[in-house]
Amino acid sequence: MKSWMKVAAVLTCGLTAVSAMAGFWDWTRPFQGPERRVSTLVITANYKRPLALAQLIRAENRQPYLLVPAQQDEPKNFFFCPVSEKVPAMKLQEADITRFVRLLNPEKIIVLGDERYVPARYLPALEGRIPIVRIDCDDWNKNAATLGGMLNLTHLEGDFATITKELDHLYKPLPTPEKTAEAPAEDKNNSAAAPKQETPAAAPAVPDAGVTGEVTPVAEGK
Repeated sequence: MKSWMKVAAVLTCGLTAVSAMAGFWDWTRPFQGPERRVSTLVITANYKRPLALAQLIRAENRQPYLLVPAQQDEPKNFFFCPVSEKVPAMKLQEADITRFVRLLNPEKIIVLGDERYVPARYLPALEGRIPIVRIDCDDWNKNAATLGGMLNLTHLEGDFATITKELDHLYKPLPTPEKTAEAPAEDKNNSAAAPKQETPAAAPAVPDAGVTGEVTPVAEGK
């Protein structure tokens, strides 16, 4: 896909979500087998920069991603976004993430952002079966450069830089949250500060049962 087409797709795309969960295990079948295997599953939170990066990886590498909610999102919705933009995204329950990822059986998992973005509780429990790599630099341009080299995606860094300029023009980042009082020692591992200078995407819409809804991935936080 040409660079300008990828950039345009990321800036304008929405995620079509389905609400029905019945039979979703059978839905993984198109991704199984040597011709349609998932080599990389990206897990990203519902924030504009990591989400844009995940969408670029999907456009250039033809690999899916799992979208988890931002800290501010209510309700806490999870969506599996397949390779083709024409295929509706699938809404998942948090309790089903591990089983779904095991059935999908990717060769590796890449997590975008530290625990402020993607808390450990949102990651599938794989017991060492599948490698999980977390990309957690605060500089998202450096993250794009790292992933471009890791995944052999020549244009990823440049495309992300172009998209970032557009996003910064369209959406003003939230101010850096003030530091809160230090939690007691036993609670430190359970507390996570909100991502710095990051605008949450709009909370995914919850469609009525059996009705296809629309999720807007990049919009200014309230």
